[in-house]
Amino acid sequence: GASSADRTYYWDDVSFGGTPPPPAPVVALPVTFDAEIDYQLTDFGGAQSRIVADPANASNKVVESIRTAGAALFAGTTVADKSGFTAPIPFAAGATTMSVRVWTPVAGTPVRLKVEKVGDPTVSVEAQVNSTKAGEWETLVFDFVANKVAGTADINFASTYTKASIFFNFGEEGSAAPTTYYWDDVSFGGTATSIGDLSAIQELRLLNSSPNPFRGSTTLRFEIPQADHVTLTLHDVLGKRVAMLIDKPMMVGAHSVVLDAAGLASGTYFYRLSTGSTSVTRAVIIAR
Repeated sequence: GASSADRTYYWDDVSFGGTPPPPAPVVALPVTFDAEIDYQLTDFGGAQSRIVADPANASNKVVESIRTAGAALFAGTTVADKSGFTAPIPFAAGATTMSVRVWTPVAGTPVRLKVEKVGDPTVSVEAQVNSTKAGEWETLVFDFVANKVAGTADINFASTYTKASIFFNFGEEGSAAPTTYYWDDVSFGGTATSIGDLSAIQELRLLNSSPNPFRGSTTLRFEIPQADHVTLTLHDVLGKRVAMLIDKPMMVGAHSVVLDAAGLASGTYFYRLSTGSTSVTRAVIIAR
């Protein structure tokens, strides 16, 4: 029969199916492109990028970036373009470098790295170095003080930098033919190592982490004397492995990786660097 009084109802969440969508993946440094997530690659100026198998190692994933014919002088690609990195790049006085492993077809190719704040392009800093090898991988280190691009903003330690863009052959406009580049392992930290310096690296070495003790994150630095498969693991005081930081082939030279303390309890941990039958271990302390 007819209702004698008004009644109130509520409704919400009109969806197909009964399983909510998974949370959006996040992009954290170091960016290795090995996980099955959206790395939020965004091309501009005529660049075309995609994640592919490493031409030198099919088990490794890298980014292939093509500078198309007629590309603009500023053609490039951004990683973590929408959400930004899970934590701001931890720049500080004396800690102003990032490293990227690159493959260029011509030695002497200018490679530019720009970092900025998601949502605010006025907060940025740019560094540029030249490749030294043709047709093979090398790790380039960008110092945002020593290699800062003239005429661009100075690094500001009070600012927040949360995404990165890479440019190959910045300044060339209207190339006659497409050119292919590859890049991988976007990391905070790194020590510039010249070709002449590589012979000085005679053994597998773990360098002092900085800072140590730490609260939020610290940079673990190491050197490898020859190209090899490298693992870097983190263990608690009982010897249990709590994190796999690196597990991939790497080139000879100086490298670094950021250790994020998120999800780890305060205390002493040990990080172990291994290549083949050789390993070295150091301690690091999380102090909150």
